[in-house]
Amino acid sequence: EQPLSVVSQFYLNELKRKAEDAKRKAEELAKKEAGEGDDDEEEEEKDEDEEEEEDIKIVEPPASQISGVFSIKNPQNAQECCEMIQGKEEKLDVRQRPGSKNVLVYGSTPNALTMIRGLLDQGVDASRIFWLEEESSSSVVASDIDRLFAWHAGSQKVERMVLMSLRKMGVISLGKGRIYTVRHEERDLSGIHFKPGAGRRGKYPHFIKQLTEGQDSVEGLSLFPCGVLACCARPNVSETMYRVIADNSLVYDGRLVVDKDFKTHDPFILSAGTMAKFSRKEGKMLPMECYNPVEVGFRVAERLIDSIVTEQEEEDDDAHKTKGARLRGFNAPVATVATYPGGLNFFHSHIPSYSSSKKNKDTHIIEREGRSQCYNMVFNNGILQSITYIGQESVSSHKLQGILGLPFTYLNGIFEIAKDKKTDVMEFLQKTWSMALFHDRFQSARQKINAFVFDWIQDIAANGSKNPKDLELLQQLYEGNAKDPKSLSKLVALLPEEKKQYIARECVNFCKKNLNHLPYDM
Repeated sequence: EQPLSVVSQFYLNELKRKAEDAKRKAEELAKKEAGEGDDDEEEEEKDEDEEEEEDIKIVEPPASQISGVFSIKNPQNAQECCEMIQGKEEKLDVRQRPGSKNVLVYGSTPNALTMIRGLLDQGVDASRIFWLEEESSSSVVASDIDRLFAWHAGSQKVERMVLMSLRKMGVISLGKGRIYTVRHEERDLSGIHFKPGAGRRGKYPHFIKQLTEGQDSVEGLSLFPCGVLACCARPNVSETMYRVIADNSLVYDGRLVVDKDFKTHDPFILSAGTMAKFSRKEGKMLPMECYNPVEVGFRVAERLIDSIVTEQEEEDDDAHKTKGARLRGFNAPVATVATYPGGLNFFHSHIPSYSSSKKNKDTHIIEREGRSQCYNMVFNNGILQSITYIGQESVSSHKLQGILGLPFTYLNGIFEIAKDKKTDVMEFLQKTWSMALFHDRFQSARQKINAFVFDWIQDIAANGSKNPKDLELLQQLYEGNAKDPKSLSKLVALLPEEKKQYIARECVNFCKKNLNHLPYDM
């Protein structure tokens, strides 16, 4: 994304004046050709004046230095914006400019809607608040994955519910569009030039006018007069940071490129987070902004410790064994938690490998839509890969995020429960039975049981003691999980009685050892 350009009203007036002068001179030239022109001396003076005018240059400040323009990156930025709107800095309406009371929130991220909620909570009149969704796609992420990080997480049901809530409160949605220019008068914001998005339905408010070549020399854009612009667009690499990357001859491919050790082309410069991506030679990896930041942070710490240990043990051959190790995949779910206008609690989480476009016959979806809430759960090959929820009731984001990536077999008959339309699946998943799933020692206990079962499967596959169909089912279990309850029943039937007893003992032992951390009614 390019930074917003800036244009002053003085510059626009100059353009208008030059356009009028050019028109006047064209008329005079036409008269001269008709025999009514002036003498050659006057013509030479006009040419000199034209050259002087062409040399006039106006240096505009960056958008960040325009009073009324805010980039909402943290609560402090939001608070500063609210203080200005409330008139504490007395920067609004100093010239009684038309539209100076308008507040435009720009962006398609959850931050945009939380900003609108914050403005309403601060007492800003809803009729002054306008929302323009950012119409631009990520240059480094596929569109189906990019939509998962939007305010609606790719759900049309969430979209309908939120827009209806905004309409009831009086907040006007301008649909999708893209801002190109910030307009100011003596460094006070007076409006923005934006290009309306495709598929816009309905008319804009009467004070939004379309700009043409004859008006301010801007074609195909519209003018929205406003006194405050709150930018809540997706994070990106700043122009300043890009210059630093280029000046240091680092590799840039939409993001700063790093290897499996998070090292750039310069081994003494490491990078991680939203501005970095892994090199193509590391395999098919998403940019780091698509992974859980806590998991990324742990990996960076691991690599730093490994590099320190390796340097200290340069003479030890074992220290170099990990040097050729490939990058491990990221598995921790990514979550978004927010409160939208109207008291709507939004939650979305998905595992990194999830894609809304990759649905097949083994995809199972549990969804509900009502007046007060709607939710959607997606299972692929029996694994819970995505949860989206919005509603008046709050949910335990920690619990719901904790069950992402688990097989349906861990969720207490979730498919059967979901068949009852009266059952609230979200409430069911947060009951006390699920506490063990979120225990910090649960995953290690689970891995121990899985290793035991996988060893048994490998022995059978090596000895060929099962028929091909049974081996196919066991291979399915080894690679991931049973895809549905019917496959699960067949797999359980294949397990010898002593294996079942071992699994049961391990589960009972886990509960006994950690009973003081689990609810009493389990």
